[in-house]
Amino acid sequence: MILEKTPSSPKGHKSTLFLRPKNARQELWDGPRTGVDTAPSFLGVDQVLPITEFPAYLQSVLANGSGDVYTSGPQQDTPGKYKSKRRSWSNIFKSAGGSAGPVTYDGVMSEVYAHRPRSVKPLAPVVLEMRSVKSEAEQRLMKLAGQLSGDAHAKTMRFTEPGRSEADLAAHFEYICALGGAERPAYVPVVASGSNALMIHYTANNQVMDEGEMVLMDAGCELHGYASDITRTWPVSGKFTDPQRDLYTAVLNTLKTCTEMCTEENGVSLFDVHRQSVETLRQELKQIGFGSGSAFGLTLGDMDRLYPHFVSHAIGVDLHESGDMRAKKLEDGMVITVEPGVYVPPDPTFPKAFHNIGIRLEDDILVKRNHAIRLTADAPLEIADVEGACQGLLGVGPY
Repeated sequence: MILEKTPSSPKGHKSTLFLRPKNARQELWDGPRTGVDTAPSFLGVDQVLPITEFPAYLQSVLANGSGDVYTSGPQQDTPGKYKSKRRSWSNIFKSAGGSAGPVTYDGVMSEVYAHRPRSVKPLAPVVLEMRSVKSEAEQRLMKLAGQLSGDAHAKTMRFTEPGRSEADLAAHFEYICALGGAERPAYVPVVASGSNALMIHYTANNQVMDEGEMVLMDAGCELHGYASDITRTWPVSGKFTDPQRDLYTAVLNTLKTCTEMCTEENGVSLFDVHRQSVETLRQELKQIGFGSGSAFGLTLGDMDRLYPHFVSHAIGVDLHESGDMRAKKLEDGMVITVEPGVYVPPDPTFPKAFHNIGIRLEDDILVKRNHAIRLTADAPLEIADVEGACQGLLGVGPY
């Protein structure tokens, strides 16, 4: 697609989309194509042309226009060389019956740099800035994605029992999401029982769950292009032991404290939220005996071992929306995760009762001017609700 500024037009811009033309023989194998004639009204663009016309159109725009050129491709490193490579476009043009060049990604980029060597800029930072604040429609869609994933977490809690495998839970979660209308998982789920929960990105999901263990599940669906991201930790047998309950409460209180910070009026950044998460979790852990056996107490070095990851990331079309978000002040309409965790290794530095327990709790949070909204509130979070979901006391079954 090429987007052009047209100051003299009412809209001030023009969009031109390039598509492969209709091909009855090819569509017999691959399914229907939108086609050049139907696409303008269906996709809402100003103009649609066959992809074979892309090289000539690009040359015309570059020759006749002025100003900066923003491209989604990698920037030029040295003349004719780019920081990364894209798949050759030759097959696309060839399948459309075209023979005019340029027909490779490098060829297209070389054409751009030949006309505007000093005015080529990356498009990604501009788009990421636009995507950082969600529209009302995006907020509603992300709430639906959160509700769907939250419901699947609740039903998977009820489905859990000793003797089932982690893979059973992963499959069950994805099945419930698919039944609810999700197109696909937003990412490979983490289903980590017992000491597997100490591995933050554990995705083997191949162990059998035992009585007395907990299981940490980090899983979310993608709905109409938008991701959800939820982590819950619950007892396999349906009831927390006393150490599990104490450690869970420490993480839960940290999650609540950090969530309350996530408003525009508070003027905080994700770095601020993370620093608060470390300090809150540190104080919570000290209350249940961490650091009591050391002359230095529970140090920041200990906290880095127990809680080694950042507390948040932006989420939307991408699971981890990139860009310089951590230092930016939170704004009304942003959607972020809040996900404190604690992972206790079998080390005598830490109380033995908590060894090999890993707990993470994660919600998707919509930042508003003076309050925060949990988009994933349908996933049980409070201890009574988690145990109730596991035991079938909330009226939620496995299906």
